[in-house]
Amino acid sequence: NQIFGQASGTDLTGMTFSLTIADPQIDGCPLIGCSSGFTNLCGYEMAEIVGRNCRFLVDPVPPELIDMEMRNRARLFCESVRDGVDYKLTEEEREAWMPMGCGSGELFCVQTNARKCGALFRNMFYLRSLELDDAPYIIGLQAELCEDGSGDVAVRRACQHLGENMQVVERALAAHFRLTGPLKRQDVPDLDDGYVEFP
Repeated sequence: NQIFGQASGTDLTGMTFSLTIADPQIDGCPLIGCSSGFTNLCGYEMAEIVGRNCRFLVDPVPPELIDMEMRNRARLFCESVRDGVDYKLTEEEREAWMPMGCGSGELFCVQTNARKCGALFRNMFYLRSLELDDAPYIIGLQAELCEDGSGDVAVRRACQHLGENMQVVERALAAHFRLTGPLKRQDVPDLDDGYVEFP
């Protein structure tokens, strides 16, 4: 396709961090592609995920390990993007570990997922709505949260890391498509944004 195909020139498939893109205009909001980082994290190749909703990562998980509130938030986010409605968590819904000032059109979630081999892992994912040449898409970045007891520090570090990766994705897409999206927080300085501070 025009986003992940060779002709796009974006080389999204070669990105070493976990990236997926979904098309909310297609019924069920299926994934249209992934990076090699996603393959390494979850075990699925691009051909196995294209056309599927990301629920395939949650469906094999035992029900008692599924965070239904997070699952519902992710579903509502995708429906909002499909319907052209801004999605924004209320302050009451915001979890303590979530970055302050999350803007409309973005959502952080943590959910137990299953790899292709059946192994379970805690997946933090960052969803962001963007328009590429006026068509809406959902960019998803994922990071495994280790069960090493580091708690909030590890979660906040993962949020920052996902934010940095999103900047890389946005620059890659903006080089080949007209990219628009809701304003977002910028707690990670973007050294390539062209900003120059004069004395």
